[in-house]
Amino acid sequence: MNYPQNEPVAVHARAKRRFPDYTVEAAFPVCLPVYEVRLTVTVIDEHKLSTTALFILRLLSVGISQPAELGRLLGIADSFVTGAAAELLSANLIRQRLDQRIEMTDQGRTVLSDGGKSFRPRNRSIKVPYDHLTKKVIDIDIDRLLDREVVRKDGAFIVPARPRKPRQGNISIAQVRNYARGNISKETEVFDVSALKDTRLRYRDDVILVKMTAPNASTPIFAAYRAQQYLEEETASIQRLADNGADLVPEEWKAESPASRPGSVVASSEETDLLATIEELNLESSEKAQAAIEAKLIKGETQNAQERADLEARIKNLELEKLELNNRLAKREHKLHELTKGGIRLIKTEEHRPLLLQAIDKASLELTLVSAWIDPYAFDSEVCHKLAAAIDRGATVRIAWGMGVNRRYGQDGQRNKIKGEKALAELKKLIPKERDHQLIDKVTETHEKFIICDDIFCAWGSLNWLSYRGELDRGYRRETSSYSERPSDIILWQTNAATLFKPMS
Repeated sequence: MNYPQNEPVAVHARAKRRFPDYTVEAAFPVCLPVYEVRLTVTVIDEHKLSTTALFILRLLSVGISQPAELGRLLGIADSFVTGAAAELLSANLIRQRLDQRIEMTDQGRTVLSDGGKSFRPRNRSIKVPYDHLTKKVIDIDIDRLLDREVVRKDGAFIVPARPRKPRQGNISIAQVRNYARGNISKETEVFDVSALKDTRLRYRDDVILVKMTAPNASTPIFAAYRAQQYLEEETASIQRLADNGADLVPEEWKAESPASRPGSVVASSEETDLLATIEELNLESSEKAQAAIEAKLIKGETQNAQERADLEARIKNLELEKLELNNRLAKREHKLHELTKGGIRLIKTEEHRPLLLQAIDKASLELTLVSAWIDPYAFDSEVCHKLAAAIDRGATVRIAWGMGVNRRYGQDGQRNKIKGEKALAELKKLIPKERDHQLIDKVTETHEKFIICDDIFCAWGSLNWLSYRGELDRGYRRETSSYSERPSDIILWQTNAATLFKPMS
């Protein structure tokens, strides 16, 4: 199947946020029946006149109307004139009078003014995927659909819907037009479906189904998701199947909580100890490096030979100690990587900015940024443009900030508030009005610093993501954060963020 190992768990988290009054019992992959339908459609295709026909129209526009005169002026045989005239007649661009003279129609004048371009109806055959549950043409990649044999081999669960073959009356021209607009290489306008030729039953292999219960509900409810999208109409159709008695949960998923599925484990004591050791070794290594730098500066300034010799010995010892610490650090980091399969690690100061930009680029559903302060120095043009691009592709961006901006913090609080508002104002200039609702910024007394990128990863620690860049310059300071792709960690921080962004009652 096409799921990452933690996809059911990630969907489980989204379902909890969407249905807060329900308890999620299970999240499992399913296959929904889809018909691949071959249609004959009428489209408007662009047509360009032949060179001869175009020159004939030009001569007609200046009053030349006798066929023989047209051939003489163009320097071509009468047979070429006849062929081009037939082309123009069939397209209703010219008409011939009883005295054999040719004259241009109004449509011909329009085509001539457009440089010989015209649009004609033509029949084309296209294949579209048709969802029997929603009775709609769906915009998905047919090549990714699996046939029944592959579905059974991979063990995916098929919703028992007893689908009926689609009829022409079920297929809307508007649906076909929207599908064709993104799937036909040459842009065309579909304005008629003249025939439904044949159908082939296949399956969508990218759906996660979630089963939920509520304390006061007698029957469970189901919700369908594809990737990070909630499928509203499919959910309603699947719920009707369940209400009619269909058993939608496979045996192996019954009475099994998503928390017990692969990818939803909690941090072990060994992992916790390794993270703490790595942070300590990092700190010791940085201190040794800083002490060596200071000793080199003093050595360069002293004129005392004994002092210089002592400093040289100290620098050598510091560098050896740093090397030994780095070796131990590398072993611990390697062990943590093996233990967590690369899902958990520590982030150094200079790694925060690249990770922030990576999170913005990857986010397609929801990006959460929490930083005590916002400063245009870090919340710069690059960040603003990337955030605007994320919003443009459909992501919701939530930003919480504002530690110390209340009046009781005096002038410093006001300065921080002005900086943050100025940075956010630059971002808002880049967001179209119709997408304003996708940016949620909340001023609140928070000293938390964390980011959540969809259900992909989260990071939390000491660095203010939106006010400090963490560059290796003179203003460099030590900051550390934890990075995790573990679903249980992501769910934990999503739950925390939900309380932070909860609307005021």
